[in-house]
Amino acid sequence: GTNDSSSITAGLTTVVEAIIAAAPSSKHLLLVPFDGTHASEIVAVVSGLGLPAVTSVSTTGWFDTADSVDSVHPYNYASVDFIAPLLIPEITLVLYPTSGGSGESSYEFS
Repeated sequence: GTNDSSSITAGLTTVVEAIIAAAPSSKHLLLVPFDGTHASEIVAVVSGLGLPAVTSVSTTGWFDTADSVDSVHPYNYASVDFIAPLLIPEITLVLYPTSGGSGESSYEFS
């Protein structure tokens, strides 16, 4: 996470591989911290695993630290109110991907 000052690549890879081993048919969305910390490492883990069931999304711009109690973490319902609407489409895309024909993805609910 954001508080880790050293590389997270090996540790994150180990955690994701353990989760996949425990739930092999599950899908995984790795969120890059709101301030972009470790973004390149998270993307590298996803790329290194090379599994379509593991993806990442940037959350840069999703959270303004001025809206935080401690200027770092999202808290309470107010934070959920502006983060959830941005996260829901990303989760939906992971769970219900369909080909839009143009290389873009769309949502399909069944």
